[in-house]
Amino acid sequence: MARPGDRAGDGTDVTEFFALTPNLLMRVYWTLLGWTRGKTNRAGMRTTLDRIKAVVETVD
Repeated sequence: MARPGDRAGDGTDVTEFFALTPNLLMRVYWTLLGWTRGKTNRAGMRTTLDRIKAVVETVD
């Protein structure tokens, strides 16, 4: 998997991320259930990036 700063060639690099408001409720949530949400977020980001790639690489 590519990491920030990695270069894939002559194309355009696209990065998606999510950020949460740092407060006590979020810390408790991520401590208890964050592993499931993080997994879902990563899968959703991968799907989004794959869809962008499919559209960009489509030749008319």
